[in-house]
Amino acid sequence: MNVGHGEGQTRRWGIAAWAVVLGGLCGSVPSVAQPMPIPPALPRPGSGGGGGQATPTVQVEPSTVLDEMRKALQDAWAERVTITVKTGERTTRQGEYVLRSAPSASGEAAGEVRGRRVLIELGTLRCVVEGGEVVVHSARHPSTYFQASIKGEASAEALGSVLPMVLLPTLELARDGGGEGAMDLTPLTREVRWLSAEGNPNAVAPDRAMWTLQGMSAQGPVMMVVDAQTSRVQRLVIPVSEKAPDRPGIEMVFTPMSPGEPATWKPDVSKRRRVESIAQLSMAQPALGAGQVLTLPRMMSLAGAAAERGVVFTAAPNTPTAADGPAVVLLIVNDARTNDTKPAPTDALIAQAEMVMAKLRAEMKPTEKPPGYVRLLCVNELPDAGGLEAFRSRVRSRWPALAGVPDAGVLIGGPSEELIRAMTPEMLPALVIARADGVVRAVVPLEGYFNAPEQLLSEVKQGLGPREEIRSKPE
Repeated sequence: MNVGHGEGQTRRWGIAAWAVVLGGLCGSVPSVAQPMPIPPALPRPGSGGGGGQATPTVQVEPSTVLDEMRKALQDAWAERVTITVKTGERTTRQGEYVLRSAPSASGEAAGEVRGRRVLIELGTLRCVVEGGEVVVHSARHPSTYFQASIKGEASAEALGSVLPMVLLPTLELARDGGGEGAMDLTPLTREVRWLSAEGNPNAVAPDRAMWTLQGMSAQGPVMMVVDAQTSRVQRLVIPVSEKAPDRPGIEMVFTPMSPGEPATWKPDVSKRRRVESIAQLSMAQPALGAGQVLTLPRMMSLAGAAAERGVVFTAAPNTPTAADGPAVVLLIVNDARTNDTKPAPTDALIAQAEMVMAKLRAEMKPTEKPPGYVRLLCVNELPDAGGLEAFRSRVRSRWPALAGVPDAGVLIGGPSEELIRAMTPEMLPALVIARADGVVRAVVPLEGYFNAPEQLLSEVKQGLGPREEIRSKPE
């Protein structure tokens, strides 16, 4: 199946774009590390003052707590991280991600520190990092994967060239030497110096035994709460920027969970197709592909006139002369879901396709025959004469990108179940490049080219360019 020859530009998303609440995740809390050693001068419960009194707090060097944290993170571990953004009195939950880490399966030379295998679960995306290689795949679409290289082990800094910004403070806290001097805890929290550590590690109730570390970053004050029994971070509060150092901006809550089996984290890429951008991972593989004949539903124009197959394709199926040149580019949009909550992004993709096709025609030589351009909206049921005006108003309101296109230039096709099933809803909107007899030459999903008109134009040109003839396949 041909899904174009190149892949679209990777979208650059912020923290909020990764705010996907993960459901159905369950697992027992892993075995905990040994409790942190207690300074000898610390009074223990029941000694000198009675067991009913509150456990006294104790001050220790921050490095003492940080060293124990690093020890607790040497084996396999996992945590669910919930991010909340606070602006003054307003609190907005941004979402969650899951972070898993384990010693690398490929051990290094004796006496050397082994690397780590890290899995980051961002909604339906899975990002595995090991040995300087990053593999990203989608749990929803098992046919593709993306791969890139980074310098060193997994960190927010190293992954910044591959993924959108992700806050991964636990990976920084796990590094050797992380407690020495200043550390860049997150991309938003740099040059952190821990100033104090106070806690009650001998609290009778284990869930109340904790250390509270106070620090200062280049952006403002930082506060971290650490479980005194497991030496795992529970809560982190960091500022948004140096412009507001006196109020916390982001709160991160860390919930331990079972790390699972590290051997299963990395996908079998031998059964997947490698793509050139993370944006391509979200696209399903359509059943419709190169060499197949595009079957059109019953059609009418937005003006109300019936439209036959000849309006789109000028030759009968399997006509030899149909291979002489490209015949048509179809912009296919799924309008069947009336409760679609994302018309605005889809309309932006339609507008980009309109611009690309206009540029394509403008760049063609006078001696070249431009391809036909057909806009096809797929609906569950064609509107009747009485409902056409209301349908037309809805389409014009829903897709502003078609504002300059006359009603006769927009086709409505339905019932669309067969065509939508062949394309799959995730593939639409898409540009389908076909011969004069309807044999498909290429399918170009538009979502992979968000804000990438030059790449989309190049992809369409390749689909229209000369190539070895493909025999049509049975429908």
